Amino acid sequence: MKRIVEAIKKDLESKNYYSATYVSLSLVDACAKIEYPVITNNKARYIEWLKNFFIPLHERDKDNPMLPSKDIYHFRCSILHESSTSINLNKQSDYNKKNIQNFILTTTSSHRNVAISGKFKEIQINIHKFIEEILESIEVWMSKKKEEEYKLDFTIEEKKWSSSDSKQFYNCS
Repeated sequence: MKRIVEAIKKDLESKNYYSATYVSLSLVDACAKIEYPVITNNKARYIEWLKNFFIPLHERDKDNPMLPSKDIYHFRCSILHESSTSINLNKQSDYNKKNIQNFILTTTSSHRNVAISGKFKEIQINIHKFIEEILESIEVWMSKKKEEEYKLDFTIEEKKWSSSDSKQFYNCS
């Protein structure tokens, strides 16, 4: 997991915000799965992890956060599944009650600001700062665990490989 966090930081340094956003939002999924293995619902796990590890670090008002856990989850779904920053509003959304429709990602100094656009409100998020907040949450979470507890099964073999390394070779043509 440390290598993925470092890769995200390199993406931030090079202003590769698309990659950093996709990977950081996905990495929270992995953290949530490790932290709450008995919770089988991905959404519930993700929201629970944010409530316990993101919100306490980055929200002044824990009971009424500017970025509620379930709306970060909706934002994650919009980004990962639709490549969109529009939140899929539904009755469960805290933003629906506040009449907020979109996350506006920016590289300006605007972070966690609410802007009015017509009849809807939009929340402005400095993408660099937001990803740094996610990474800080992940690193604090990791610091409370042994390294083997957050080791991921996802690996990429870095040695050279050829068909002669294998006992059996299968022709895939």
